[in-house]
Amino acid sequence: MKKSFYMLFITILFHNISFSQKQDSIITYKLKEITVFGKKYSIDQNEFPVEKDNLSDVLQLGGFSIIRKGVFLAQDIYADGLKRGDYTIVVDGERYHNACPMRMDAPITRINPIEVKSIEIVKSSSNLQSGLGGIIEVNRSTPTRNFGIAGNLTQMLGNINETDFSLLTEKYNQRISLRYDQGVPYRTGDDKTFKDLYGYKENKKFQFGEVSYNGVIEDWNYTGSLMYSENVSFPYLQMDEIKSTVYNSSLSYKSYKIYFNYTDHLMDNGLRESNMIMETAARNLTLGFVSDLFEMYYRHWDADNNMRMMNGSMPVYNHILPKINLYSVNVFRKAELLGLQVSGKIGLSYYNVGDKEVIDFYDQIHPDAKSNRVFPLVGINISRTELITNSFSISGMIDFAAEAPEAEALYVNVKRMMGKPYWSGNPDLDQPIRTTLRTNLSIPNVSLDLFGSYIFNYVYLASAISGMQKYQTFGNVNALILGADLKLTYNFLESEVSYTYGENESNHQPLIEILPLHISNRLNLPEVYNIKLYIRHTYENAQKRVDPGLLEAASGAWNRIDLGMNVDYGKFIIGFSAENILNVTYSKHLSYVRDPFSSGMKVIEPGLSFRLNLRYGN
Repeated sequence: MKKSFYMLFITILFHNISFSQKQDSIITYKLKEITVFGKKYSIDQNEFPVEKDNLSDVLQLGGFSIIRKGVFLAQDIYADGLKRGDYTIVVDGERYHNACPMRMDAPITRINPIEVKSIEIVKSSSNLQSGLGGIIEVNRSTPTRNFGIAGNLTQMLGNINETDFSLLTEKYNQRISLRYDQGVPYRTGDDKTFKDLYGYKENKKFQFGEVSYNGVIEDWNYTGSLMYSENVSFPYLQMDEIKSTVYNSSLSYKSYKIYFNYTDHLMDNGLRESNMIMETAARNLTLGFVSDLFEMYYRHWDADNNMRMMNGSMPVYNHILPKINLYSVNVFRKAELLGLQVSGKIGLSYYNVGDKEVIDFYDQIHPDAKSNRVFPLVGINISRTELITNSFSISGMIDFAAEAPEAEALYVNVKRMMGKPYWSGNPDLDQPIRTTLRTNLSIPNVSLDLFGSYIFNYVYLASAISGMQKYQTFGNVNALILGADLKLTYNFLESEVSYTYGENESNHQPLIEILPLHISNRLNLPEVYNIKLYIRHTYENAQKRVDPGLLEAASGAWNRIDLGMNVDYGKFIIGFSAENILNVTYSKHLSYVRDPFSSGMKVIEPGLSFRLNLRYGN
């Protein structure tokens, strides 16, 4: 049956292979007034209106999902069976690498929405800055010459207690913006707090602040920003973000930009009840030079980890990220050839470890460990769209990617206490190579996406042993990922159904961390006296295809219903929503992480909450 399904799926893909990259693989979310509109660049244009203040809703469309790690500031992105660094995140062409090896500081949910013009999600590896799966590009608006002021206030009540305030002012093509967010960890549908569920001493208040400046003089554009956060709870892990500071500056001339960002990140378990102390201090510097046709960047990543018992005994020190240097260069071209859209990139990544002493650690299970690695980077996309009739189009693409493994998969190293497995990178990892076929069938009001990916040398969790010591490390497997995404828009109804199937072809077990069947429906009621009402239903099926050998547990199905209202008074807009109105206690399948440093518990979603959004715009 499985082989028959594979053959049927591939037959459908080849039968409809009139290849389209931009038409099929790009989703753009444009922000206007209080709504975020998502347009898919195909003959059938799909729009997804959601609250502007809630970007996490935007990032759960088109087969994408948010990985719940803790409070709102703690989320990460997932799509088509891929996650983490498989999707690069750039803001105005600038890469933001995480400093935390467990991605506490994933930047996508820390964007100031008041500045954002659009979010483009590209499921193709051929773009200049794409990762193995694609790229998420956040584009800010440009300051205007006329005086302007905008503000946004979001207050969460009920089981979420959080206040988010943004302010922007501009004149003479100069702009300054501010954002401040503070709250306490939310409560679940059965009124349980983080203290009740995850062993916290108290429900500690978290804070996040940002100030940024952007100026334009003719063809020159310059920016600077500072972000600061503290006490962000991560029940997904055994430690929390105690404080993190991000500095950024850039200067561009026409399409040429130089930039830097530096992150200083501290995490520990001081917010929790524990008989031991764990602390990691991490620093990441990224320097970049980018244009429309090429990119060069340098990354320096360093982190120190300390563990000891509360009485000071059994101290362990780890140079968890041993001064990793990454040098990377890419060039990009696109053209039309014989009616096909062809685009591609080619480049090189070079890794170097500054602390050579850690090589002895890897040698215990990876005898050929090297402190230097070179990986060629390749991305090729061939695409086309055919209009079969005035109301029926077929689009498709072939996508090929060869990317470097993530830095932590190569060089992370942690000796752990009390007989727990050590955590080791694998400097001998082979390069992952992905091939994807994707097709889109569109008729008025209906769009169907189908894709199939085969990934050679996919970086995956692995176990090893040296003497009596156990290790958790990384290895390469071959992976098959198939998926479908069906969208329906008819009058006031918007509906989306997505499904992903993942198989570890090396051991014929289910691929871990695959999103089960996901359905979202939204009913937008007719506008009356500038009032827009909507009802939204979200369903996630149970996920039974798990790999218990990697401690993955099956998850149950859940339903959620939200109600919302937007009132438009020109420049002043009011939004109100009731989220999870049935007060359901549930967790997403993607709310659990494998060891090390996992809490061993799924992160439960918030219960009934109310969102009040007040916005004034130009």
